[in-house]
Order: sequence, then C-alpha cells, then structure tokens
Amino acid sequence: MDTNLGAFPGPDNTALGFLPFDRRRVLSIGASAFENAGLKGVTLPDTLGSVGDRAFAGNHMTNLELPRNKSLDEPGKVGSDILADQTVKTPAVWGDSIKGGPGKADIILEALHGLGVVHGRVDSVSLNVPNTAGGFDHLTPENSETWPEDDRATYDRGLVTTPSATFTYGYQVWREGGERALSHGTVTQGSVKKGIPFEFYYYDNEEFSGTPDTHTQWVGEDFFPVENMHGLGNFGLEKPGYRTFPGAYEPRYNAGWRDGSGPGDTGQPVDPEIIPAVDGQKPKFYNRWIANSYSVSFDDNWEEMVAKSPELGKDDGSGTIVRNDRWVSGSTANMTGLVYGESAPLPENGFKMGAYVFDGWATSPDLAEGDRMEGSNFFSPGASIATPSPAPAHEATLVLYAQWKAVDYGADDPALLGFLSIPQHISLEPHGGYLYSKPTDPAADADNHAVVVSAKEEGPGATWPSGTSYKVSVVRPGAGAPLLALSGDGGDAKEIDVLMADGSLYDPGPNGILGSGAVPDPLMVIDPHDDARSKGSFSLKSVDPASSFMANVRYAGTMTFRVDAVQTGVAP
Repeated sequence: MDTNLGAFPGPDNTALGFLPFDRRRVLSIGASAFENAGLKGVTLPDTLGSVGDRAFAGNHMTNLELPRNKSLDEPGKVGSDILADQTVKTPAVWGDSIKGGPGKADIILEALHGLGVVHGRVDSVSLNVPNTAGGFDHLTPENSETWPEDDRATYDRGLVTTPSATFTYGYQVWREGGERALSHGTVTQGSVKKGIPFEFYYYDNEEFSGTPDTHTQWVGEDFFPVENMHGLGNFGLEKPGYRTFPGAYEPRYNAGWRDGSGPGDTGQPVDPEIIPAVDGQKPKFYNRWIANSYSVSFDDNWEEMVAKSPELGKDDGSGTIVRNDRWVSGSTANMTGLVYGESAPLPENGFKMGAYVFDGWATSPDLAEGDRMEGSNFFSPGASIATPSPAPAHEATLVLYAQWKAVDYGADDPALLGFLSIPQHISLEPHGGYLYSKPTDPAADADNHAVVVSAKEEGPGATWPSGTSYKVSVVRPGAGAPLLALSGDGGDAKEIDVLMADGSLYDPGPNGILGSGAVPDPLMVIDPHDDARSKGSFSLKSVDPASSFMANVRYAGTMTFRVDAVQTGVAP
C-alpha cells in the first residue's frame, strides 16, 4: 500500500524511538509530520518522493540521510530544516589543544563519526555557554576558518569546561548517492566532557590475524562506551553485511571482546560497556567480524507495475484494486541460509506480469535503470547474489523486487521470429500416400495439415506498432532450388512443396531468392491489429509418395522464412 504520512498526532504520545519506514512504501512525509515525536532514528524507503518543512524537527537524531531517489533532487521536493533543533544526551568531547597552545582546548569533531555523522556535512559549530541573563552565548571557534580541516574546534579551556555548556553542530541533509545538500538541521549535544579515546580492533578471520580494522570512540569522562549508538553498532564502526559478537569474549564462539589480541586465549574477556572513561587511560579492545546470515524473499512488484498499467489490477467488488489473475500470476520460492559474502545462484523468475519481460531483481521496487549496480542493488536474470546493497542485518530477510521492461514487438525483435509463431521445427506424417506437415492443432481433422503462424497477443507492457503489417514468405537458397529439400542417409534428397492456406502451391516469385533485397510474394500477411488477419497458415506436402522414403531413416532439411514489415496499405 502506498502511504503519505501527515502530522504526528500530538506531544502527549509516547516517544516513537526508532522508526524503520524502509519496510513500507512511504511516498511522502508532510511538513512537521514527526516534529517533537521523540525520534532517535529513522530509516526511509526508496519510494519516498517528498518531505515537508521541519518534518523531523525537535527530535533526538544525530543525523539523517534521505533515500536513493533522484526525484528528491527536483525543486520543492524536500522542505527546509527537516532536521532542525535536535537534542542528544551524548556529550561533545574535548582534549588538549593541538594548535591553540596553553589555556586552550579542542572540541574533538572526530568523535561525531561515532554518532553516524558524515564529517563533510557538518557546516557550522557552536559552543553554547550559559550567560548571566539566563540564556546562552553561542560562540564560534577561534579557528573559525580552518575547523573543518582541523577536525577540531578550538576555544579557551575555561569556556569548554563551563558547567552546563553544550555544543551544537549544523548538519546538511543529503540523499544517498546525491551530489548536493537538500535540506539542513542542527544537533545540540547536552554536555561537554573531557574526551577519553577507547580504541576498538576488528579482525576479519577466526585466527585474529593480519591487519584489523580500527575505530576510536571518544567517550566523555565518567561516561561509558556505547555498543549501539544512534543506529551504529559495533561501538561505532559499521561493515556492511557483518557484525561483531556482543559483550565479553565467548570461547565457544571464538568471538566477543577481549583486552588483548592474538590466537588462543590472549587477552581477558571484557565487556567494554562497563568500563568507565577515566582521564589518562586509553583502553583497547579486540574482536572479529562475523558474516551475517540472511534470507531472500521475492516480490513480483505488482504495486509498482499496476501504477504503470492499470489493466494489471481489477476491482474486487468492494472498490479495492487487486491483482488481475488474467495477467498476473506465479511465484518464486524464497531462499534461506544465505551468508553475506558467499555467492548463491538466484532462482529463475516464476512470476508473470502481463506481457512485460522479466529484466532482473532489484533491492528496491522503483530502482531506476541509471541507478542499477550489478551484484549490488540489481541482479540480472541468471545472476548470483553475494554482497547485496543495502546489506541485510543478521537473520533479516532481504526482499528482491522483480524488474520488468515493456516490449515493442516491432522494434525489440526486428526478425520477429520471437513474436510471430513461426515454427522452429515441423514434422511430417503419412496421409493418403504422401507425407504432410503435422498440424499445429493436435485435435485437427485428419485432412487438416495446417501449420499456424500468429502474432503474439498484445497485453500490458507489450504492443505491436500501429499501421504495420507483416509479410511472411519462404525463400529459396538459390536460383531454381526447391523451397525445402529433405536429405536422408545415403538417399536422394526429397523435395517438399509449400502449400498456401487454400491448398495452392506457393511460389515466392523471382524475388524469393535468399539475400534478395526485394520483397518476395508473401505466403501470408499478418496484421496484429486485425482479428481476421492476425494469423495465417500453410502446409507441407512431399512431391514423391511416402513409399519412396526409406524406412528407419531420418530425413532433415532447412526452410528459410523471411518477414517484411510494411505500412498498412502501402506497397513495400
């Protein structure tokens, strides 16, 4: 169901916490829709096409990224200040100034990375110091021109250590894969504390060997490191598709945190979350990455497609549009027990969506062709899956949506052999002393030898060009050669006549030579838009009697068809 979200009902409601909107087809979020709603985080679906002013203002989020939807780049699609006035309890942290000299202190902006903040999107900083009027003075750093490059904001130490001081950063809101900021916000950290670096090391193998990934979580003095902070797990380092075993090291899993690295039992098991930040200390902890297990389910993407082709739906009698089983059917079995990073072949598509042609699987229902990344967010027919993006969480189910492409019967297959039912193989059978073609209709009368050629039915997603008909002919391999000759083992070639629908002998005329640029006389003319001419037929008959064919010998030959598209009523 497509959803447009309006205002959060009111301030008396329970705080919403974290909202995984990416599990729904949300199309729009209105102005102030979730203002002051107690949100700590939100994930948004690729279907989201517009966001109103101050949509998430007044909450407790450290950052926000809009989904990968290029339509959000259009003017007016994203309102102003959608992340305004955020407040978080996580303190800003400070350390001795690197460039400022004695009496100075630096707010360490690197610590914002642990909150999920993209440093290049922080465009302003302010230390907020209480004043005698009961308000706050909002102070810019002494390195006001260079703080983004310095990754630190320098102030007098006395200002940084002022009781009740807070710190605010301005944050640009981008969309995933975007090239510019679409909106803005401000985030205020509720206190400023002396920063203690907690170092975390992450190995990528069970031997805890090689060069690990590293991350520093800056923790305010007397505070504790946090394993899951504002949507980031693993104490602040994310590796898509992987996780760490939480808490202290468990020998049975050979995973978890220790205060030392190396094989065996080097280092003591420890839970970093119970270690307080103490001035002068620099704790270190070691763990390893574990690949996530996940499942895959498959969606025919009907909701997306019915918006393009309403014929794919029908009214169920109560005003609700449901799948039209004339055009929509099938299923594709789920996959279970997958491990991120390990390749597994995707099953064949089992869905049918009108006359659309299956074009692959995508991780979002409306992924634009220009945004496709093979093996990441898109998988061509017959492909395998190993590292999908977005990477699934542990024991989560990744939904892959069928992608469909429309077909122009006249353009997508110039030879038309796929859209006109021209047979690839024709069998002959004895009748009345001769060999005749086996009819297309298995229930045909004994005297019926018709091989039917018909235009593929139009339907949602597939059309024939208007005003065009198709001349079907059979051409000779060379001047004077028969249209079809069958050869057997050691015997003479047997000539086969091609008969028109009325039983008369077919002759393509002087232009009916293979490679001729002119159009031969047609065996039939197919007009897909004329019911009476949307199909035609022919039959085959041996020139020699059936008795002249050797028993237990397989005869074979090739008959070459030609199709010419002509404007209705216009000579080719």
